Amino acid sequence: MTSISFDRAVDFYDATRGYPPGVEEHIADAIVAAVGASAGTRFLEMGIGTGRIAFPLIMRGYHYTGIDLSEAMMGRLREKIDTFAATHPDQPVQVDLHVGDSTVLPFAAAQFDVALTVHVLHLIPNWRDAIDGAARVLKPGGYFLNCGDDLLVQGNTLDIKRRWEEIVADLGYTPEVTYSGTAHAVFGYLSEIGLQPEVLRTATWQVERRPRAMFDHIAQRLWSRTWRVPDDLFAESIRRLEAQLQDTYGDRLDVPEQRTLQFVITRARKP
Repeated sequence: MTSISFDRAVDFYDATRGYPPGVEEHIADAIVAAVGASAGTRFLEMGIGTGRIAFPLIMRGYHYTGIDLSEAMMGRLREKIDTFAATHPDQPVQVDLHVGDSTVLPFAAAQFDVALTVHVLHLIPNWRDAIDGAARVLKPGGYFLNCGDDLLVQGNTLDIKRRWEEIVADLGYTPEVTYSGTAHAVFGYLSEIGLQPEVLRTATWQVERRPRAMFDHIAQRLWSRTWRVPDDLFAESIRRLEAQLQDTYGDRLDVPEQRTLQFVITRARKP
C-alpha cells in the first residue's frame, strides 16, 4: 500500500479544508505555545501541502521546512509565499520545501526543534516509520506534534460518511489504505517508544454545514477516501447513499447544522 498524494486536490483543497477567518492564527498561536518557540526555532512539517498550517508560521518569520508527496500542492504554497514576500519585503521568509515521502526523510539527524504532522498520518500506511524518522531528525529536547481537529458537536455529517463506507463495503470494496494512523494509535506508539505523549486541547471554533454538503463532498469525490474506489462501484454507492438520505432526512438535508471543532495537539518531547 502507498500513501495518498493530494495532486488531484490542488484546485479545491483550500476551499474545502480551510478554516474560518482567524482560526489559522489561533492554531499558529497554539503551536508556538506548545513548543515554546523562539525566533531561532526550526520547524519541519511532514505533509505540508498548501501550507494551511505552515503559512501563518512562515509569515511570522520562523525557519520552516516542509516535505510532501505532491509538488502541485506545494506549488500553491510557493505562490502564497511569493505574494507575501512581494508585499512584505522587510519580513524574513525562511522556507525550504522538498518533494518526498515523509517515511524516508532526506534530512540529517538532530536538525529540527519541532517536527509536526497535521491530518496526515492516517493517510500513510507505514505511519510508524514517519514517527521514527521525525524522532531521528529532532534535536534532543525537540518536540514531535501530531495534530488534528476534534468534532465536539458533530451533527449528521459523520453519520453520512459512515453510511457511505458501509455501502461500499457491502458492494465488496476493500480499501487500499486502512487509515490506521489514528490519533489514538499514534498516542499509543509514542508511549511505546518512550516519548511520553500528552494531549493539548487548544483553539475551538464553530461552523455551520448542511448535511447535503457532506453528501456533495462525497459525491464529487472531494474526500480522499473516495479516490481509489473503482468508478462503477463508486457510482452505485452514491446512488444508494442518496436514496438512503432522502428516506432518512428528507428536507432536513438542507437545514444548516452547527458543528463545534477543536484543534488537538498530541505533544511528545525527545529526551
